[in-house]
Amino acid sequence: MGEFQKHEAVFLAARTKFEAAQARLHSEDETIVIVRDHAKEATDSLQEKTKEVDSLRAKYSSDEKERTVKLDELSAKGAGGGGCIIC
Repeated sequence: MGEFQKHEAVFLAARTKFEAAQARLHSEDETIVIVRDHAKEATDSLQEKTKEVDSLRAKYSSDEKERTVKLDELSAKGAGGGGCIIC
């Protein structure tokens, strides 16, 4: 019987080690899923913010062009002498 008990002890130790490794693997799989979800959310958020920035850049560019045109118009009126009451 002594030989059987030795083999049983080896088997039980190996099974315990295997079950612990399975538990670690399961835990790491869950961690990977969580990290992937966070990465996807971050990527989606970054894409959304990039679109917002591009939209703001386009609006700023348009506003700058309008401002330049308006300043040119005001400068032209001022140079003519007829448009300025204070001058």
